[in-house]
Formats: sequence, C-alpha cells, structure tokens
Amino acid sequence: MKALFVVLVKYAIAAILLAAMCLVMIGCEQHQESLRVIAFTAEWCVHCGCVEQKLRECENANVHVAIVDVDERPDVARNYGVDAVPTYVIIQSSGAWFRTDDLSEVLLELKRGRER
Repeated sequence: MKALFVVLVKYAIAAILLAAMCLVMIGCEQHQESLRVIAFTAEWCVHCGCVEQKLRECENANVHVAIVDVDERPDVARNYGVDAVPTYVIIQSSGAWFRTDDLSEVLLELKRGRER
C-alpha cells in the first residue's frame, strides 16, 4: 500500500511539473510578443549603473531587457546607430524600433504598450 502511495505521489509531482512547464512556455510566447528593450551601456559609465535597477524592474514587468556593453559588442551598437551611453532601443511587437537616451521615455513607452 505504501509503495502504491509513493508511485501516485511521484506521478502527481510529474503532472504538476508538466503543467508548470506548459504555463512557462505560454508565458514565454506572450513575452516574445511584448515590447523589448535593448539597453546599451558601458562598464565605465556611472549613469548606466544607476539605471540598471530600473531596467531590472522592467524585466520583472514581463518586458524582455537585453543589456549590451558597447565596449564588448561594438558591432551591435553600430547596427543601432548608438554613439553614446546609455542609449535605449525599444523594439515593438511589429518589429518597428526607435532609439532614445531618456529612460523616462522608455518607461512611458512600456506603460503605453501594456495599456494597448
């Protein structure tokens, strides 16, 4: 009887894990459809370090945030026309993007994106 109970518990745990994985996959699909932000920073930039916490908050709000160090990836920075740090590129679900150096503009656009 005890062995049967252990087997049932293992199957129940497996079912719960499978359901959780499905929810995560659904969440990832929705996450990909939302706005994305690329933050171009540099290790030596004091202001870049100050805004990192706000960027983490954006990430927690179901927004994909990629932080790119311009010294490590100058090719990516060049592709987006980045010539100063910090610079933010917001990529909309349609694929359109725009560049700004104003974090408050990024946060406002993210708020607008959530309201749509």
